[in-house]
Amino acid sequence: MTEIRIDALEINNFKGLKEYTLKVLAEKYEVQICGRNASGKTTLVDAFTWLLFDKDSHGRSDFAIKPLDPSGKPVHGVDVSVKAALQIDGAMLTLKKIFREKWTKKRGEARKTFTGHQTKYEIDGVPAKKSEYTQKIKEIADTETFRLLTDPCYFPEKLHWEKRRAILLQVCGDVSDADVIASADDLKALPGILGDHSLDDYRKILAGKRKELNKSLEAIPTRIDEATRALPDVSGLNADQIKATIKTLQGEISKNRQELEAVKNGGKVAELRLELSVIEQKIQELYNQYSKTDLSVRQALSQAEDELDQVNRQIRSLLADKEQAGPRIKALQSEIEELRQRWFEVDSEKFQPPETDGICPTCKQPIPAAQIESALKEAEAQFNQDKAHKLEHINSQGVQKKQALENAKQSISDITSRVAGLRKDKEELEEKIATLRKGADPEARKKEIEELQEYKALNTQRAGLLRRIEMHTEDASGEAEKIQRKIDALEQKLADVKEQMAAIKLYEKGTARIEELKNEERRLAAELEKLEGHLHLCEEFTRQKVSLLEGKINQKFQVARFKLFDAQINGGLRECCEVMADGVPYGSLNNAMRINTGLDIINTLSEHYGLVLPVWIDNAESVTDILPTRAQQIQLYVDDDCPELTVTGG
Repeated sequence: MTEIRIDALEINNFKGLKEYTLKVLAEKYEVQICGRNASGKTTLVDAFTWLLFDKDSHGRSDFAIKPLDPSGKPVHGVDVSVKAALQIDGAMLTLKKIFREKWTKKRGEARKTFTGHQTKYEIDGVPAKKSEYTQKIKEIADTETFRLLTDPCYFPEKLHWEKRRAILLQVCGDVSDADVIASADDLKALPGILGDHSLDDYRKILAGKRKELNKSLEAIPTRIDEATRALPDVSGLNADQIKATIKTLQGEISKNRQELEAVKNGGKVAELRLELSVIEQKIQELYNQYSKTDLSVRQALSQAEDELDQVNRQIRSLLADKEQAGPRIKALQSEIEELRQRWFEVDSEKFQPPETDGICPTCKQPIPAAQIESALKEAEAQFNQDKAHKLEHINSQGVQKKQALENAKQSISDITSRVAGLRKDKEELEEKIATLRKGADPEARKKEIEELQEYKALNTQRAGLLRRIEMHTEDASGEAEKIQRKIDALEQKLADVKEQMAAIKLYEKGTARIEELKNEERRLAAELEKLEGHLHLCEEFTRQKVSLLEGKINQKFQVARFKLFDAQINGGLRECCEVMADGVPYGSLNNAMRINTGLDIINTLSEHYGLVLPVWIDNAESVTDILPTRAQQIQLYVDDDCPELTVTGG
């Protein structure tokens, strides 16, 4: 385990610190540094990280390190330097970096001009090349490891969750699928179910099958209902009795026709009647065709009505969304206007020098004019810096509000476009339903058939044959008329009985189809139940793995806990890596608990990496009981009673 601590830190002209030296007593592992806001506490951390990695404490390499004059411009002619005395496992290492301006006298010019900067490096007081210096730092730690082990906020707050998760699995180790299956008897059957598929692939396969099965199951009740509504009423009818009646009637009709022909003794009438029967058969086929298409029309009508209901629901939902967006737009416009007014107010603020009588309140002696002027310049520079920060913050808020306003307006535009399209679909469906309803009306459908040219032609032929038959039978005796009336009555009765038989056959066919649908429903339900069982087993595996993995990781920490999976609405799990403490998410913790959680993480990571680095704790005043660490703690306290940086414990 390599342990590194800071023995001393010397800073010159770095940002706002003109000259500052931090010395730590050898026996002290907790150093408290107090100071007001903007007194330079964060600058200490920035100076240390710049010394090692050319970056500030936030990981930025493009930050300004040179001091500024009262007008906010960099001060020229001064060296920026940071020097640190580090104790590494008892051995001393001194690192120093100097940032210096380059002034060059060009040929033909009398004065030197500023041409850039150069950086000088020293290791234990000996000048070094940048490559040598960088290699020496790498021997200590890389940038990310350094931030992980020195900043309590870095891992839980600044690191991406996927990176956090990867580090935890690296530190604590993953849980194998075999270990998960062995941990629960219910999971023993899972390997056989998965076969050659991975768990994720098999869950995707199951999800696709479940979607298809649910879709099929949802359609079956509608299909059963349609088939049930299409069944004719056959109550009181007996198929065997009807068949016997048909046979009897057909025999009687045949017998009476023979008698009629014998009475008329004319072959022409028989010939005409044969032609007539052919024509009437064709007419009957047209009506039969009507009865077959009627069911398909009703089915199409039901589907169109369902589609119209869905379109109406979508229109109502979109209009409700549009109505809610209106107040949001007004609110955003009002907020943008308020930000604009605030910007003008801040921009118009002018620096007001504080009044002073030029007498020191402590020693009652006149304060030198140069000192007063310097203090006023520093106050004015601070005022301008604060003002710039305020304007930048207002601008940032304005950009966000404006984008939100544009998004809301675009949402209304999209909704209007979608509603227009849906209303067009609605009109088309209403026209289609009107047409289908007309086709579903038996009387209207019958009239349509009777308007067909084919029907009219057949009916004309039928009327002509009837007239010819009537003409040829005018001289027939009253007996023939009597027989014919009997035949007509028998045929009408036969037609009625045949309609009953047709209804029975249609009923039998419909009930058989309903039973097929019910059997299909039972089969699909059984298949879905089996599939759901497999899905449950996969989810149970994931939950068991989550439990084992989170338990394995959490036992490595004293305060910090980690949530590695989020439960989804559909019952599944989504990978995450949320830092928690006492069951509370990191984002909802108070500052003290956040700091101690971060320190707990640093303790575990230090053990894993075999490296202990100084830990910088900002806002330490918010923690009454700071978690102990093996690492040296540099605690930064905000204290209005300390106008300058004050060190205790070091």
